Amino acid sequence: MDLRDDTQPAAAGIRVIRFLGASFIVLTISASTAMYRRSDDPATVLFVVVSYVAALLLVPCVHAYGRATPAGKGRIRAAVWFLCSLFILVYARRVAAMAPHWSISLLIWAISAAAPVSGFLGLLLRPARDVLIDVQKIKHYVVLER
Repeated sequence: MDLRDDTQPAAAGIRVIRFLGASFIVLTISASTAMYRRSDDPATVLFVVVSYVAALLLVPCVHAYGRATPAGKGRIRAAVWFLCSLFILVYARRVAAMAPHWSISLLIWAISAAAPVSGFLGLLLRPARDVLIDVQKIKHYVVLER
């Protein structure tokens, strides 16, 4: 059995669009509610806005990466890295502010800084290459159900 089922691409596309639409609605309602409830705290409102915008920008970047030619994937990869790093650092700031001791905050920042640095080294500095998966070698490990 082939891992790609192209028998009904239109139906699959409609399901993806519905899922993304529902996700967008839930994310928008959640962000709006959080901003309304904490409108007196500018740091929280900024946190919610940055997270919301980054999430909205990340979806089309990942989609564009999947459709891009190998030559055009570098800039999209950099944008995805930037948005993911932004998520990590914004959440690290939020969590480190709640830490009971400065040493725990330092540990949170160190771990949170390691992810973007390793992502930068792994995604942006190494030469880009497409990874081909041999379906026959992994076929017996994957159980495909409809």
